[in-house]
Amino acid sequence: MISDKPPATYLPPLIAQHGAQVFDAQAIPTDVSILGVASYKAFLAQRRELIAACLNEFLVPGLTVKNPAAIQSSQAAISET
Repeated sequence: MISDKPPATYLPPLIAQHGAQVFDAQAIPTDVSILGVASYKAFLAQRRELIAACLNEFLVPGLTVKNPAAIQSSQAAISET
């Protein structure tokens, strides 16, 4: 139960129990170092990046930082229109 516990306390056991992929699917960072209150802005920045990556993948499948060829291909297709 989450109740009034801080994320740095309740998230690591949930990640261990359910796996990081469950949180990845919801664009929730699982890096324990940014789960504390002092790292809230870093948590938000990473979440923003994860959400943007999910949206980019949805809009242009294969468009990821890990796949620069897909990025170049989609940019070329856009410039041709």
